[in-house]
Amino acid sequence: MKWVYFLRHAKSSWEQPELDDIDRPLNPRGEEAAQLMAQLFKRRELPLDHILCSPAERCQQTALHFCQALNRPAGDIEISYRLYEAELPQVYQRLRELPNHINKVLVVGHNTSATNWVNAFKPTPIDNQPTAGLSLTIFSINDWQLLDRSNGEFAFWDYPKLYKKKYRQLDLDLQPPLEEKEF
Repeated sequence: MKWVYFLRHAKSSWEQPELDDIDRPLNPRGEEAAQLMAQLFKRRELPLDHILCSPAERCQQTALHFCQALNRPAGDIEISYRLYEAELPQVYQRLRELPNHINKVLVVGHNTSATNWVNAFKPTPIDNQPTAGLSLTIFSINDWQLLDRSNGEFAFWDYPKLYKKKYRQLDLDLQPPLEEKEF
């Protein structure tokens, strides 16, 4: 089995319009949301072998929150330039290139590919993957080269606003979202 967690980067800052898009950092709300999602990931004891990340600063900062929560070095983040502004076919192709000793990967990317990823597997489509939104798709394969929409099953979709009332305090005594399946 191969697992793909797809995480859209957290909310980015627009305070420095002179920055190139790739260089925009997270804003304070994005920092909180990334920390929340990383802590929830840790609390659920979700297994993870590898982190694949867009080179955008906001993606790297989001991924770093996961490394910190999971006590992993920042060096565990593999930067993939092909994930920046990638469409779904490029994401599939990049995943197919992973070595097979990796079974569970976190992809940290951008809105279009994150939304399209969820809609490729979720039974009911969404309009937009929220910032810091996380999904899990489980593929019934043992070789990444066989990755295809037909062998993936949607497992869960999660995002910070599901925890709206407790979001500001980062209170982590939270229940899993209703859309989560047992796996």
